[in-house]
Amino acid sequence: MRILVLDDDDNRHAYFDKQFPNDDVNHVHTYSKCVATLLSDDKFDVVFLDHDLNDHGYKSLASDKDGYIQRSMTQFSRPYELDGRDVVEDMVQFLPTEKRPGQVIVHSWNPSGAQEMMKMLKDAGFNAIRWVFNPKDNLKANGTS
Repeated sequence: MRILVLDDDDNRHAYFDKQFPNDDVNHVHTYSKCVATLLSDDKFDVVFLDHDLNDHGYKSLASDKDGYIQRSMTQFSRPYELDGRDVVEDMVQFLPTEKRPGQVIVHSWNPSGAQEMMKMLKDAGFNAIRWVFNPKDNLKANGTS
């Protein structure tokens, strides 16, 4: 199975590697790397998406969107941080139907952000489910901390 994991937490990436040891797991930590991978690589069977992408030393900033979508950022007085909603928005607008993953799993711990991502995905016809990935429960239960 070809799997793409978007998360800014290296511990979560280690968790996914342990869960899918025999699969082709591709790891990305930022908005720009995720969108580039989705657009350039072959189709993924499963894509795991996190919402918050700027908490663990990785940064997804508005300037990263320049290569994918032209959007006016002049209303922002500080660097605009991108999140999983921006990835979903670009998947809906730019990912050709033949490259859509068979399953999208929103694994964010952020309830309102995940809910928005799920609505956008479902409204666009993606096969999407929500998994509440609790870092305390999931990582400790699997020997990762």
